[in-house]
Amino acid sequence: MSRLRAMGACALALAILVGGVIAADTGKAPKNDPPANPNKNRAIVVGSPHEMLMREKINKILDEPTEFTFNELPLDQVVQYIKDAHHVEIQLDLKTMEEASIGSDMPVTRQLSGESLRSALRLLLRPLDLAFVIRDEVLLITTPDMARNELVTIIYPVGDLATPRGDVLGGEDFKPLIRVISKTIAPTTWDEVGGPASIEPLAQARALVISQTDDLQEQIAQLLAGLRQARDAQPAAPAVTAVGAAFDAGANDGQPKHTAKPPAAKQPAENAEKSEPDDGGKPFE
Repeated sequence: MSRLRAMGACALALAILVGGVIAADTGKAPKNDPPANPNKNRAIVVGSPHEMLMREKINKILDEPTEFTFNELPLDQVVQYIKDAHHVEIQLDLKTMEEASIGSDMPVTRQLSGESLRSALRLLLRPLDLAFVIRDEVLLITTPDMARNELVTIIYPVGDLATPRGDVLGGEDFKPLIRVISKTIAPTTWDEVGGPASIEPLAQARALVISQTDDLQEQIAQLLAGLRQARDAQPAAPAVTAVGAAFDAGANDGQPKHTAKPPAAKQPAENAEKSEPDDGGKPFE
């Protein structure tokens, strides 16, 4: 019976080993592995369903390629041209612009081609000391000071980037990740140094809740994506296999493995000279 058990254990170990070799050769995951969830690390914008839908729509338009040539064209006519070309609602924050002594008839001269609308607007508006934000379901052109206070709150699932603390789910340490974000993305804008933006961990959801401007939220998303790419580029740790343990258990009929005996203590030689009493160095007579 013991011999049959040992043979069975050997067969099991061989099957596990062959299966592992086949998986390594094909490079395919086992068939019973759950499919990857594409939304696992997807950020969630806080707001009503309609607001979220409109924000997503405008962001898609901002990612569209654009081209234009303006030569001394008034700003309000530039805005109208972009509205018609991309079918997006754009408004000028006239009150804020007036307080900053910026008129809607300011002449604009610019030529761009092949840029996304988002990048083109930044290049177009920055020399005019203007910026844009998504507010109230429209693209609003306003001053940089006003734009810096237009915050959007986004929840980022980051449990895979937090520092593990034991084996308890939700027990991760988010402080290193928060430090990386706050020290590399607009360090002077966070509330810890007197700015309007904030970043808070939520351990139960394994997420960070970040309130920041649209532009900087985009940079945060890019930073998190880069961290994941850097992590995934690291070599995988060698897999631990149970083949040897299964083989040993079967070969020993379920008995504990024999361990090597410690080396025996070295015995004194039989013919070793006996110590002589100290008699002052005098020879024996």
